[in-house]
Amino acid sequence: MALGMLVSAPAVNARPGRSEPTATQKETARALMDTGRARERAGDQVGALEAYIAADKIMGVPSTGLSVARAYTALGKLVEARDALLRVARFPVEEGEPKPYAAAREEAARIEATITPRIPSLRIVVQNDPAPPKLAAAIDGAQVPAEALAFPVKVNPGARTVVVSAKGFLQVERTLEVKEREHAELRLRLEIDPNAPKEPEPRPGGAPIAEQPTEEGVSPVAWVGLGIGGACLLVGIITGALAISKSSELDDVCPDKGCPPERESDIDSMTALAHTSTVTLVLAGVGAVVGIAAVAAFYSSDEEDGTEDAALSLGVGPGSLSLWGRF
Repeated sequence: MALGMLVSAPAVNARPGRSEPTATQKETARALMDTGRARERAGDQVGALEAYIAADKIMGVPSTGLSVARAYTALGKLVEARDALLRVARFPVEEGEPKPYAAAREEAARIEATITPRIPSLRIVVQNDPAPPKLAAAIDGAQVPAEALAFPVKVNPGARTVVVSAKGFLQVERTLEVKEREHAELRLRLEIDPNAPKEPEPRPGGAPIAEQPTEEGVSPVAWVGLGIGGACLLVGIITGALAISKSSELDDVCPDKGCPPERESDIDSMTALAHTSTVTLVLAGVGAVVGIAAVAAFYSSDEEDGTEDAALSLGVGPGSLSLWGRF
C-alpha cells in the first residue's frame, strides 16, 4: 500500500508549504520503505525505524508518517509513537489527494487512541524540607522544565534513569523500571555537599551578610597604600627613636645648647634622622588614608557597569606634599 501511495503522489502536492519531491527523491523514498519492511521481517526494528524516518523526511506524507509511528510502537517508544500519530492524524486534507492518505489518517487516529492510556508517567519527589534551591532534574538525559518538576512527567515504559541536582547538594542518580499505564513516583533526599562554598550567614533582619572582598575585588590602590603606609610607619618609628637617642646624647655633652665643633656631625646626623622620621610618618599617614579610602569605596560601590577604577596621584615639591585621586 505504501508503494502505491508514493507512486500516486505526483497527482497532488500533499505537503503544504513544502516543495514537491523530485523523481529521484521519490524513488529513494520507495527504496527506503522497502528496506524498512525487509528489516521489520528480519526482526531489526531499530533498522526499520531508521529507514522509515529517512523516507518520511523525503516525502512527509501520512503513509510514511504512519510507518514511523508503527516502528516506534514496536520498540516501546510510546511517547514518540503518539507524537508521530498525531502528526499524521492532523495532516491537512487536500482536494484530489490520494485515497490512501485518508486511510492513513484514520488508522493513525485509531492507534493513537489505544496508545495514549498505555503511556506511563513519572513524578520526582524531593523530600528535603525546605526544598533545595535551584533544583534541576533530567530523565534519560532530557532536562525536565523547572515548571514541570512538581507534576508527573510522561515517559516511555522501561528502565528510566533520573538525575537530580541542586545548588549546594550532592547530585543523585537513580534508575527505576516503569511499566505501561503506571503512575510511578521516585522519592529521594539530597545530601548536602561538604565541599560546596558556604552561603553568607543571614543577618538578624533577614538580609544576608555581604561576602568579604578578596584581593581580586578590592582595588590594588588599597594594598599599595596600606603597604607603603606600614613600611613608612616602621621607618619613621626607628629613625625617630634614633633621633631622640642622639638628642639625649648631645644634651649631655652640649650644656646650654653649645656644642663643640667636633660634635657638628652628630648634630647633622640627629637633624637628618628627625627629618626622615617626620617625612616617613607623614607618608605612613597618607598611605593609611589612601588604603582605607580605597577599601571603603569598594564596600560602598554598587559595582555598576561603567564604574571607573580607583586612581591616585602623588606630588612632592620643595617643602610640600600633595595627594589627589578618585575612588
